[in-house]
Amino acid sequence: MWWLAINTCLTPQQQRALPLSGGDGGGLMKKIFSMMAACALAMGFTACESIPSPYEIFDEIIDGIATDIYYESAACYTGWNLELGAEQTIQYNPWSQGSSYTQATGYQKWDGSDTKSNKEAEGFLVSPKFKTTAKDNNVVFSFDYCIGYANNDKDFAKHTKIYVSKTYNDGAIDLNDWEEINWTATHTSTDWTLANTGNIGLPAEYMNQDNVHIAFWFYAPAAGSATFEIKNFVIETGVAGEQPEKPGEGVSGEPAGDGSQANPFNVAATIDFVNKLQKNAKSDPVYIKGIVKKFKAGEEPGNQYGNATFYIVDSEDAAEDFYCYRVMGPGNKNFTSADQLKVGDEVVIYGPLTLYSSDYGDTPETVQKECYVYSINGKVEEGGNTDTPTPGGEAKGSGTAADPFNVAGILAFGKEGNYSNDNLSKEVYVKGIVSNVASFTEKYGNINYYISEDGKTGGEEFYVYGGLGLNGEKFTSINELHVGAEVVVAGQVTIYNGTVEFTHSSKIITISNNEGGNVTPGGGEDTPVIDEDKNGDFESWSGSTPLNWTTSSTAGNATLKQSTDAHSGKYSVEVGGTASGNKRLGRKEMTLEAGTYTMTFWVKAASSAGGSVRPGFVPVTNGAVGSYVYGDYTNDLGTDWVQVTHTFDIPTTGIYSIVIMNSKNPGANVLIDDFVLMKGDAKVISSRRRARK
Repeated sequence: MWWLAINTCLTPQQQRALPLSGGDGGGLMKKIFSMMAACALAMGFTACESIPSPYEIFDEIIDGIATDIYYESAACYTGWNLELGAEQTIQYNPWSQGSSYTQATGYQKWDGSDTKSNKEAEGFLVSPKFKTTAKDNNVVFSFDYCIGYANNDKDFAKHTKIYVSKTYNDGAIDLNDWEEINWTATHTSTDWTLANTGNIGLPAEYMNQDNVHIAFWFYAPAAGSATFEIKNFVIETGVAGEQPEKPGEGVSGEPAGDGSQANPFNVAATIDFVNKLQKNAKSDPVYIKGIVKKFKAGEEPGNQYGNATFYIVDSEDAAEDFYCYRVMGPGNKNFTSADQLKVGDEVVIYGPLTLYSSDYGDTPETVQKECYVYSINGKVEEGGNTDTPTPGGEAKGSGTAADPFNVAGILAFGKEGNYSNDNLSKEVYVKGIVSNVASFTEKYGNINYYISEDGKTGGEEFYVYGGLGLNGEKFTSINELHVGAEVVVAGQVTIYNGTVEFTHSSKIITISNNEGGNVTPGGGEDTPVIDEDKNGDFESWSGSTPLNWTTSSTAGNATLKQSTDAHSGKYSVEVGGTASGNKRLGRKEMTLEAGTYTMTFWVKAASSAGGSVRPGFVPVTNGAVGSYVYGDYTNDLGTDWVQVTHTFDIPTTGIYSIVIMNSKNPGANVLIDDFVLMKGDAKVISSRRRARK
């Protein structure tokens, strides 16, 4: 195997090969430039290794002196050259060095500039020559790569090619001497995750040749550029894998649709629509349609933030995709399970779009957390909004405490430029109804939430980022703010990724009708009313958290997940376990009077690994836990539900958290459902449902 381990600059042999004086000055300077460029590339392909070569000794001619390409020592060859085409009129070559890779892009700091800009660029990265012998009837090569910022250039697959030559003799590239290799760039990434090409075969006519070169070609259009990143280039004997067909007619897709609910944009039309927007501006809400191609790692449905990031395409062989960034689930509610959306599903998404611009280029994408999945595979999911979302209303208010903006008014205030990222607006006031409680950050005591004119999702909503509670007090739980609460909020307006929003630390001035709580989407008459002492049945959730089952102290330290394997109703809570330490499901801190209490709940192991639980309680003073008081263990849990009952005494009236320990022995996940806490005959926490008022 020949690993082009390009991590060092000139080898000692190459340094000795350079004449000190005389000769062809122009040729020498060109060779020095090429070698310096190769050193600058420092392609970081892999660390050098002593790997036997399957080839005869390779030769590279440097100013008339033969030197080895492959060395058995730690020194590695760096003879990749940057070249332009013989007929090329474009000034700029897109290839450059990264810290551990080589990349090509038209978005660089050109001509010594301190800032990056797009320029039309075209160029070749040419390998040193190598010799194939009779025993190498199947010579293949492979490399790791990704295409970043692919949406900047929807034709990136046509602008990234590989060529091979057996007659090239240094200098500018004349494509009459080169043959294109059957390879198509398809792997795109926003986080620079690399994929391997698999074995790419050399054509038969390049066997038994002593002057074989491989060249990467990249073209960057002036209006925008993708970025082609490569590393770990390998040449070896082997069997070539099947390569995809070259892009053909229709692969890029024809724009279709008008963005309406009845006729959504397809991906091609979506990209065209967004590319006509001003950078970082936010469009009016539109409907877009596509097939889920892949999810961004760590941002699949069911993650802790309740949203998902993924790509959609018009067809499986499409060359362009659209970036759906932090999209909410059906009905503009949090995703609660990875099963809600899968690769291959056809989705319609509703919301505003933006042309996000940064130092790395422009990316068409959804406005984060303002778009949601309207339908999946043609079906509006349970809890979804089957009606066309309410359009924006008339802007009202002046933003003062006496005359707050309405939601349309504060959005207009922001869109009129009354903010900047460096200079926030003055403090202004807005009035609305909480439409979605997105997430809670315990460290800072703030909640991310949305307000709308009527408390519904899908229409115009204003995002309150990192908002504090009444008069600036910290929240202690996500359960302290409920959908349907009417609020007046004071804060500073900013813009982020095209979203007009309050920056962190806004404060609620007044709040009313905050009793209803967050209910599970799709509920009917039996949807429970969530108050301070309910949700023992784990039927009501905010994202991955069951309402009233998060603690402001360290009493609850387990990772929780919604499960559809329920003892009754639709859901139970899955309590994560670990062999390294005990984990606890903790009830939100509450005031309990002194006396005798009884808790009951149903529990089972989440898998064949079994489980063990232990009920108890802990006093909490000023946010700090005291000593835990536990009952008996319930060991050797199986996959059938069993009921646990524990009676205990609260010694003095105070603030307590009821806990259920998931023991580190065995440390596996367990499921818990139908929790009830009673004091005598009075139910303190109930799992029973009652009709909504």
